[in-house]
Amino acid sequence: MKLHILKIKEEYFNEIIRGDKTFELRKNDRDYQVGELIHFRNIFNYDNPELNEFEGYENNVFQITYILKDVPEYGLDKDYCILAIKKLEIKE
Repeated sequence: MKLHILKIKEEYFNEIIRGDKTFELRKNDRDYQVGELIHFRNIFNYDNPELNEFEGYENNVFQITYILKDVPEYGLDKDYCILAIKKLEIKE
């Protein structure tokens, strides 16, 4: 199963980690597939992950559950997609 490590702005990072944001709009330059995993990296703390309590994989792995793409009639550019994501519980 493929794991994507994606940088994201701090405001959106925190909303995703809290569970308030359950989707992500991305350029579809990685050929995302349902079932693949995402680990988000807060770009504010990208070089210093110890500064953010949510940076560890145990709190920050999401699975792609649905992909919306190829619908320019709804305003979604052909190069972009919307990923529906759900947080996975990782036990160490």
